[in-house]
Amino acid sequence: MGSIKNCLDFQEDLKGLLFDGSNLANEDSDLFGFISNLENPKGVLENSRNLKDEGNTSFKEGDFDNALEKYSLSCVFLSCLALQEEDTRSSFSQLTSTVLLNMAASLLKKKEFEHVGQLCSIVLNYYPNNVKALFRRTNAAIGLGKYELASWDLRVALEVESSNQEVVRKLKEVEQIIHSFPKNSYRQGKKKQEDCGPIDPINVLRGNERDSNHYESETFPCNDFDDCNMMEVEKIDERDNVVKTDSAGWKSKTKK
Repeated sequence: MGSIKNCLDFQEDLKGLLFDGSNLANEDSDLFGFISNLENPKGVLENSRNLKDEGNTSFKEGDFDNALEKYSLSCVFLSCLALQEEDTRSSFSQLTSTVLLNMAASLLKKKEFEHVGQLCSIVLNYYPNNVKALFRRTNAAIGLGKYELASWDLRVALEVESSNQEVVRKLKEVEQIIHSFPKNSYRQGKKKQEDCGPIDPINVLRGNERDSNHYESETFPCNDFDDCNMMEVEKIDERDNVVKTDSAGWKSKTKK
């Protein structure tokens, strides 16, 4: 992911997200111009980190709207970052992935599932083995009644982390729901999976609109939004290569 082409593509996807009408409007172009004229990439990164940290504070306080605002502004800075230097590209990739997944966690807390798949899919396009992105996209799919898609993402996550008990538990729950459907519908879903092969992660949200529409009105409880280690926000400090993970009543520190 350290190549300049991949990082530039990642940055373009980020800009597309910001200007798709759901986050920032075109009148914010003055802010983009101001940030783009900053000559110090480290200063741009520091502003982005600070905004991300402010968003994390709001998230922990339960103010998910303010958290999303801070994360969005963090993305604005990242979208304008000059990527010529290799260490800057590495910091950009890590920080952008973290902010997008934190935005996804905030939307899940608000039970606004429609844009979660888009956020996670952008990350998965560059980090296809990111289990948190797969897990959060799974919860969005469940919230939209797209259980086959949720099952596929969970199976991919298990291939990456076979011992992840939260993924194992969630897959069992989803398969129980799928098996509760009429048998013909379940067989059609399995055949569709075999025919289609792996799902293109960047297009999965669009694919959601085509799958199992007649089950969208079904609602099933999901307990992951309140007490789940896969749903916490992350704080990354690239300077000491440490990932700090925060959740209500749960903290850990692990070396990358």
